[in-house]
Amino acid sequence: MKKQIKKQIRTIKKSILTLTLGAGLVLVLLSSHFSQAADNTLLIDVRTQAEFSEGHLQDAVLIPYDEIAQQIASAAIDKNQPIQLYCRSGRRAEIALQTLSRLGYHNVRNLGGLDEVQASGLPLVVKTD
Repeated sequence: MKKQIKKQIRTIKKSILTLTLGAGLVLVLLSSHFSQAADNTLLIDVRTQAEFSEGHLQDAVLIPYDEIAQQIASAAIDKNQPIQLYCRSGRRAEIALQTLSRLGYHNVRNLGGLDEVQASGLPLVVKTD
């Protein structure tokens, strides 16, 4: 599992293009690999509502792993749509991946844990009160 996560992180890092503009301004562009708009990829956070509320990846949809079988059809009608899953450590995302596979979803990836995915440069949305 650790090898798989490291491989996924390397893939994510390759998907990020950093451009340095004048006066030290840095623009980070993510490839369409993670862009819902560009390739219709669905990014799903499979953690709990409480965890999601504390912070989640930008554009992520919350579907807790233990509810994914009941809720996935409302988020992804096409079983060939690219779906990327993450949680805190990758364990619940793997359970959700297995569930989706059993339901006939063919293009599903476990991105691993939030910290690893965030370390690759994906933006985090944090609740502010």
